[in-house]
Amino acid sequence: MIKFFRKIRLRLIAEHRFRKYLLSAIGEIALVVLGILIALGVNNWNLKRIDSKKEQQLIAKLITQTTINQEKVTEEIEFYHYVETTSDSILAVFKTKNVRISQEDVTALLSVLTFDYHLNLDMTILTEATENATLTLLDRDELREAIYDFKNANDLFMQRETIINEDLQNHFMGYLYEHYNFARYFSGYEYLISEDAEQSTTEITESLFFKNYIVIRKLYLEELIENIETLRLKLIQLQKLLYEEKNTSSSNR
Repeated sequence: MIKFFRKIRLRLIAEHRFRKYLLSAIGEIALVVLGILIALGVNNWNLKRIDSKKEQQLIAKLITQTTINQEKVTEEIEFYHYVETTSDSILAVFKTKNVRISQEDVTALLSVLTFDYHLNLDMTILTEATENATLTLLDRDELREAIYDFKNANDLFMQRETIINEDLQNHFMGYLYEHYNFARYFSGYEYLISEDAEQSTTEITESLFFKNYIVIRKLYLEELIENIETLRLKLIQLQKLLYEEKNTSSSNR
């Protein structure tokens, strides 16, 4: 096509028809510009199609990840409530006046109040998408905000878990190693129980340190339940938006 216009221009020059030559040159330029615009349009369309495909793949991975995490959170909440209910029932014995606290009661209480807490949600896809800027593929601002809200809530929850677990290991377990006979805690070690075990149990239950720590562990548990409920709600909201985005993108194809 360009060669065709060039031949026309050469013929017009030879015939001294400069006005038509100028119009022909402008037409050739317009044709070139039009070709460039069409090429750019096709290229942009291809790039958008590729980005759209990547977005759908990311959304699918995030939906899978949030589904797994939701199951983990639900199981953890059930476990927390089990610990709370069990500890409350045992602590009720402590409230009863003139009732001697048995070693069995103390052992049962310790068995639920000395757990380490480790939720360990799967954050691999979300973390990778955040670090390599893949989240920019998501068009919806509300969805990106929900992702960051959930990630921040999980980071905060992990920080609280670490503080609570360190408090257990650094303070209470050290106290128990010195004042509590763990032979009662594990079956098969009864021969290691000393004759003054009952007296030792009474001393523990009357100890201000023990009473204070039981209160602290209960407060920690209540805090974890509150935080994990917040985390659960943010996870539900995130999954809802992911499904909405998936359905919207599918209908626009």
